[in-house]
Amino acid sequence: MLNRLKTGILTSVFVIGLSVFAFGQETTGSIDGTVSDSTGAVIPNATVTIRGNAFNRTVQSNGQGFFRVLAVPPGNYVVTAEANGFAISDPTNATVSLGRATPVNFSLQPASATATVTVTGDVAAIDPTSSRVQDNITEKRFEQIPKGENFTSVLNTVSGVQQESKSAGIQIEGSTGAENTFIVDGQEVTNFRTGQLNSNNNLPFELIQEVQVKKGGYEAEHGGATGGVITLVTKRGGNEYNGSIGTSFQTSKLEPGNSVVDPTNVTTLSTIENRNIQQPRVLDPNQNVLSIFEAGQDYAADEYVYFFPSGSLSGPIIKDKLWFFTAYNVQSYEVLRTVDHSDGNREEYRRNERRDYGFARLDSQLGDSLNLNGSFTYNPIRVHGDLASITPLAGPTPSDGVFSGSEFLDRTGGRRSSTTYNFGGTYTAGPWILAARFGETALNERLGSYGIPSGIERVRCITGNETVPGVTPGGTCSAGFSSVPTVFATNKDISRRLTFDADATAIFDAAGRHSLKFGYQLNKLSNDVDQGYVNTGEIRFFYGQSSRGFGVVDGGVGYVYLQAFGTLGETSSKNQAIYVQDSWTIGRLTINPGFRIEREDVPSFSANGVPVIFGWGDKPAPRIGAAFDVLGNGRWKIYGGAGWFYDRFKYELPRGSFGGDTFIRDYVTILASNPDYTDPLYTRQGILSNPNRGTFDFRVPSNDPSDNRVDPNLKAARQTGIDVGTEFEVSDNWVFGARYVHKQVDRAIEDVGIFDENGNENFFIANPGLGVVSQPFFPGFLATPKAERKYDGIEFTVNRRFANNYFINASYTYSRLFGNYSGLASSDENGRSSPNVNRFFDLPFLGFDADGNPDNGRLATDRPHVVKINAGYNQSWSNSNNTEFKGFFIGQSGTPISTRVSFYGADTFLNQRGDLGRTEMFTQTDFAVSHKYRFGRDDKFTLALDLDILNLFNEDNVVNRFGKIFGSDLSDADVNFLLPNVTDELTFIEQIFNGGLASQIRDLNSRGDSGAMTCGDGASTCSAYVTDARYNQPNQWQLPRSIRFGFRLIF
Repeated sequence: MLNRLKTGILTSVFVIGLSVFAFGQETTGSIDGTVSDSTGAVIPNATVTIRGNAFNRTVQSNGQGFFRVLAVPPGNYVVTAEANGFAISDPTNATVSLGRATPVNFSLQPASATATVTVTGDVAAIDPTSSRVQDNITEKRFEQIPKGENFTSVLNTVSGVQQESKSAGIQIEGSTGAENTFIVDGQEVTNFRTGQLNSNNNLPFELIQEVQVKKGGYEAEHGGATGGVITLVTKRGGNEYNGSIGTSFQTSKLEPGNSVVDPTNVTTLSTIENRNIQQPRVLDPNQNVLSIFEAGQDYAADEYVYFFPSGSLSGPIIKDKLWFFTAYNVQSYEVLRTVDHSDGNREEYRRNERRDYGFARLDSQLGDSLNLNGSFTYNPIRVHGDLASITPLAGPTPSDGVFSGSEFLDRTGGRRSSTTYNFGGTYTAGPWILAARFGETALNERLGSYGIPSGIERVRCITGNETVPGVTPGGTCSAGFSSVPTVFATNKDISRRLTFDADATAIFDAAGRHSLKFGYQLNKLSNDVDQGYVNTGEIRFFYGQSSRGFGVVDGGVGYVYLQAFGTLGETSSKNQAIYVQDSWTIGRLTINPGFRIEREDVPSFSANGVPVIFGWGDKPAPRIGAAFDVLGNGRWKIYGGAGWFYDRFKYELPRGSFGGDTFIRDYVTILASNPDYTDPLYTRQGILSNPNRGTFDFRVPSNDPSDNRVDPNLKAARQTGIDVGTEFEVSDNWVFGARYVHKQVDRAIEDVGIFDENGNENFFIANPGLGVVSQPFFPGFLATPKAERKYDGIEFTVNRRFANNYFINASYTYSRLFGNYSGLASSDENGRSSPNVNRFFDLPFLGFDADGNPDNGRLATDRPHVVKINAGYNQSWSNSNNTEFKGFFIGQSGTPISTRVSFYGADTFLNQRGDLGRTEMFTQTDFAVSHKYRFGRDDKFTLALDLDILNLFNEDNVVNRFGKIFGSDLSDADVNFLLPNVTDELTFIEQIFNGGLASQIRDLNSRGDSGAMTCGDGASTCSAYVTDARYNQPNQWQLPRSIRFGFRLIF
């Protein structure tokens, strides 16, 4: 006990002592350079002064005339140099960008001469010491890009970065949207469960100073990402009062007709991130009839008004010591839909989504060495109301038994609460920079939680009982009957991410210049969840059917089960890291070696579950990079780097496989003597008190100590990345770049499934192709394949920074994305983001096609060719009037489409991947114009009028096609008449690996299309195998043209 007390006291002292220092995660840049005289001789002990918003620093050059200032917040600075016997330099403007060194070199004149200064370097200049691969989108660059309201709308301009719905968001060089880390002022805000970015933390531009996208070669301080690291730095105040107020609008009256739908399920809107999008048309989900419904022709297009008011204010509280920045932004999305229901009612439905982004930040500087800051973000999302299906897909007027139509849906909606606080600072002590930061992000995800009845069961008749003898009028139900629309409620889903970072950087000379950084990081997660209907349940009736020994086979008229489903429980986990990173410059060569180790506790909702722990030796992450200044003047560098990168466990797997999820069904037979669905025998109490019921648990934790199915030698998921490139500044304004990148998944973690003797799916938590799943489950099977994802890309870039009133940024990427595993989100499942528990290896035939061949091939988001061009021109009409024109073009290869077929509820490939070719090439042109009028004393005020048009030409490219060949889910019963030896699940799977099933599936499909009557037992038709009317038809299109206009008053 005494030792624990001592440890606690020492830890507290350490944390308190460091909490006055600064950011462990990268949130700053640096300024360095050399001070020399007019002959080129270096000037030791020269004084260099840097002044800017909330940051001032004075340093001395060393014996070689070199100076370096670390931990400089991004922004614009004035730099001066002076030395005894020399005239002070003219003030020099320097722009510091996140994670970059800004070179500023001074040439001082003797005191008797006129002072001049030669400045090289800026954000657009090359950092000759860096081997990392990153793009910085500064506040100035925001103004040069046609964009939406939030920062993710500009990420698509970065080479190697795509917005991919099939990858669940932002794809960076082959990774999926669930593999990035998102950091705001050093605080990670990635969703704890899905690995995506919640809309809550997709901050608007009014709050942001700069966005950095790291694609490769990133330092040892960054972990938990096999995709990219996306870092935001917020704005801060200065010695002058500044602010803005404005608004922008978007309305359906100016845009092509469209409707808001979820393309993966067009009959209802989704609460899943990024699923609901605007579409000009909808593919009818009816598999028997091909119909594509056009908005504005076949049904009334949605009417909408989007409204985005914002305001900000910043300035000094105590000049030169304490500053503030505060902003508030509201984003309101109101959609109105008119629907004609099949029962003759016409209803108008309204859905309003409001996103609030409130932000406040304080910065202070104490003396010349200590900088402190703190911030708070309030960013909830509220949804009121919902939209019924569009008219062609609308059934009867929706009702909960009390309210109906718009009156019913007006009571639905939900709220996702979100807050973040953050504290940190920097302390400079001679050659040392000491740093620490502490913060917490909290979410309560209750979207879709309004208007759901509580404390009652939902009763459903999957099949009807109208023809069952003995049913009374009051006990009759038709197929599809439901007592209420849903009882799936989210009472709470609270997650908290607490992070603490502490590091120290030493600048010293030892066989060259060193900037050596070492640090500690803590990333702690917790989740408290209560959602579903675990304590109420759904009661589902199946008249005339049997299952699991209940129903007609048991002498009854059918079967009924009580289903308890949901997620309930509380857990937490902790990830710790220690790292060291050096930047060692020897002449023109800079070597950037780093090493990182982690310890991670994988969370479990089951109190007695077998723990999964990755110890300090289980995630060794070496990083090595180098950069060579070819000409010695910072205008041409060659660089390269390599490293291992590890994922950090998301909570989707622990919730589903480690005791969080409940999925229990209690079966009983519907007695012929009691056939009414209203009979007390079939209530919740009646079923649970029935001694003959059968209870089946479909979510036995995989880490249950009585049947532990977690590989005891489970290895952490790992990716290898290699980069080689060059940058050449051919003139003061033009920079050319070329780069080769290779990234490959070395190991993945997934649930790997097999059927047991009762036909249930059992799951192992394993590394596919390794460990306990490296051998076949049964004779005649093949082993689970190894997860493969390989990305190879060659990238060319041309950047002309703004000069002479124009700029150009262009890139071309040639790449290949190959494998059988897209990553933590599944592009094979249209962007399902269920990290580690997607369907890749859920059954032994997954990972193979219908003939048992490995299904490795071009993955669904493979884009061999991508061209991006961003350009702009500034027309100055007078000293106070100027107009900025800017455009962005993207052209990329289409989406590979594959034929799919379903076996036992899991889709697999009938042929090889991409057998249906690709969708058409995707192209889009965006355009924006801003006119700025400056007025008032010293042009203190600026009135800006903005117009942003995305998809200027309203291009209508198909971005996805329906790939499933027919709707029937195949099992042994479907092919037994063709293959008599196939009698159950195991013999069905064995046939896949021994002779295949593709020819039999084509036979079934041919019989179905020809109207044959010889399928199955010979008496039934083959209609189940008729080609789906949607097969190979477009089911998702490019977003239609959007027009947003507004104004800002800036002061």
